[in-house]
Amino acid sequence: MKRGLASCGLRVTAIGITALLVATACSKSLPPPEIVSAPPDNSSAPEQTGISDILSQSMPAEDPHLLIRARFPTALAVSPSRQLFFAEREGRIWKVDLSGGKKDKEPPVHLIEEIAVSTEGERGLLGLALDPDFVQHPYLYVFASPASNKEISTVHRIELKDDQVVKDEVIIELPAGRACCHKGGRLAFGPDGKLYVTVGDGLAPSASPDINDLRGKILRYEPDGSIPRDGAFGPQTPVWATGLRNSFGLVFSSSGEAYATDNGPSGSDGPHCCDEVNRVRPGEHYGWPNSYGSRYREGTPPIWHSGEEVVVPTGITVVSSSRFGALNGAVAFCSFALRQMFVIDEAGRKWTEGLSEPGRGPSGCALDIVQGPDARLYFADTDAIYAWG
Repeated sequence: MKRGLASCGLRVTAIGITALLVATACSKSLPPPEIVSAPPDNSSAPEQTGISDILSQSMPAEDPHLLIRARFPTALAVSPSRQLFFAEREGRIWKVDLSGGKKDKEPPVHLIEEIAVSTEGERGLLGLALDPDFVQHPYLYVFASPASNKEISTVHRIELKDDQVVKDEVIIELPAGRACCHKGGRLAFGPDGKLYVTVGDGLAPSASPDINDLRGKILRYEPDGSIPRDGAFGPQTPVWATGLRNSFGLVFSSSGEAYATDNGPSGSDGPHCCDEVNRVRPGEHYGWPNSYGSRYREGTPPIWHSGEEVVVPTGITVVSSSRFGALNGAVAFCSFALRQMFVIDEAGRKWTEGLSEPGRGPSGCALDIVQGPDARLYFADTDAIYAWG
């Protein structure tokens, strides 16, 4: 079994150890998410934060708390007005209103859209992003494995008005292959206003370095799904970076640096090892399939790799928060295998300041992590979403 999301459950394969985490049932008749509590309201918290906004608070006084129960919440996004959107793997997109939340009150939750997806292998609803100017252009972007065609992946642009879907259109179709796994599926907007998409190699390692194949890449598009004319490999292709195996995490820092997680080999395509975090630049090659971890013969080495440990890195963010002064500038990402937050600096070294254990943050960070405009960190486990700060 390949490391990653699995149909109606999850298998994480490590050296000599196989762990099965039951993530979701196959039934489509599901209750809405269970709201547990909202982050306490703090009207003095800045709505927009950056490193220049650091206050005296080094770290939050309280540990992360359970915000909401959810069924395999693969991806998170928070709007400027403190609306938490999240995608569940089985095809549902939800919104939770955090704007006036208090710990003793339940914030409203609303089902935005349901997309018919396949959840075979590592398929499903896998990525979510908001338009950079979401207030003026209320578009959700989602990465899906359509139930009608398991050999492709699609990117939808969903237009909202007062929480109602005005239009849901597929703007990008991508090759996914017939194999079970390595679909990628993360979405992020860059500082240039372009939409970036991670696509796994589809269990075809030779596709990753081939610029004529969209698998094993990070791709770059206009918000309408068209190909920018200033592409890294010319105006005819959306390919932005090559040599990735299966990236479940992508983020741009406030300074414009891009970071992507990448899952290392899992037995059939190399030793169990070498999960990576890469600092991504346009036109660069990140090694797969001939180089990974410390075994680099070509391409750009990662800033961090897991060595012989199996981590399965997923969602990633760069902290620039007034509530986390001790973590400002840190790169934080989730581990699907260990269900814990990992924290490193921009050179890949374990982050020590503000943490009880070097390089490790709270547990429960398995699928995605984002920083909200309220300067809190939100992260997802396989059955819940947490708020910290």
